Amino acid sequence: MLQKLLCLSLSLLLLTGCQRQEILLAPPERDGVFSAESWEGERPGIQLSISPVDVVETTFSHTQPGEEIARLLGGALILYPQASQDDDYILRTALLCTDGTTLGITAGANTANARYVARAVDPDGSRFITVEQVEHAARHYFGEEVEIQHHSVPADAPEEEQFIYYEEYGVYAYPAKQPIWYIPLLLDLQEQSFNTQSATVVFVRYADSSQNAFWGLDTRPVARWEIEEYVNYHIEEYQVYTVTVKELFGQWQLAGISPAETV
Repeated sequence: MLQKLLCLSLSLLLLTGCQRQEILLAPPERDGVFSAESWEGERPGIQLSISPVDVVETTFSHTQPGEEIARLLGGALILYPQASQDDDYILRTALLCTDGTTLGITAGANTANARYVARAVDPDGSRFITVEQVEHAARHYFGEEVEIQHHSVPADAPEEEQFIYYEEYGVYAYPAKQPIWYIPLLLDLQEQSFNTQSATVVFVRYADSSQNAFWGLDTRPVARWEIEEYVNYHIEEYQVYTVTVKELFGQWQLAGISPAETV
């Protein structure tokens, strides 16, 4: 009888030990801790960078300064022609033209505060755009004097299509639905003065995720290497635009855009 009691006690002791070991090995749950004060100091230190511009090669994008001008227009006119009269055009353009923040990739964003903010604004908990990144992109394309009033845009769009602004964190969330953007196709370039060029462009849009083809005038995609010839052949069916750019302090800046009267 005594032997049975000893065996039972030993079994209970071993079982208790195993349970205790399981409890000790289980990772403790930690509540997210956020410091608004320290985040205000951290956020400006997150890397600022402009998204690369996809320049579609044409006869004139191979010239100098054609490539530089095509690269400028590819960013500054990324929302044309659909949003040309939008009051929030500069803000939306800047949001599309910044690399934004990705945890673990963007320098300066590997902090507890950054992880907390990402979880708060992004379903995947990995991305957001800081106000500093937006303002950097706006100055890059529209000049140092540009001013930004931060708010969710487009204001009249469904929430899934908006860059939603979180004022308490000073960041934007990416839209759940991918925005539509356009590529200005450089068809002509004429020198107007020593620092002014007049560009002729039409706007094309990607036809698929591979980004090697663009929509033509019907449902058939046009290959990247054929798009210049295709557009020139159908030029009377396109809305053509005249864009004026000026070189100031060694950089090209957008000075104006309007529909062309003649091709």
